[in-house]
Amino acid sequence: MSIGRRPQLGYKNRSSLLQGRQEGALMAKRASVDATSRNPLVTDFEKCARSLAQWLDGEPPLSTMEQLSLENHLHVIHLSYGAWKHKQSVNDQGEGESRSDT
Repeated sequence: MSIGRRPQLGYKNRSSLLQGRQEGALMAKRASVDATSRNPLVTDFEKCARSLAQWLDGEPPLSTMEQLSLENHLHVIHLSYGAWKHKQSVNDQGEGESRSDT
């Protein structure tokens, strides 16, 4: 992927990209129902992610440093979430084994 081009994000066409965003908006509406019981950091992240996606939809000019910064921060989020998710699955498996042992 060259820095000057926007990634295709695995969507076959623009309508499937828009459908994905509509589904994301629907999930956000459902999530806002119980927003009071959710971590405010997660809701702030969701708002920022939606704002960034809308802003990028307008195809703004980005410098190479801005593009690298976005890519690096998205990668950090992806790695951190993947590590957290792995720990959760290991913990869930451990709890299942300990229950069967007793």
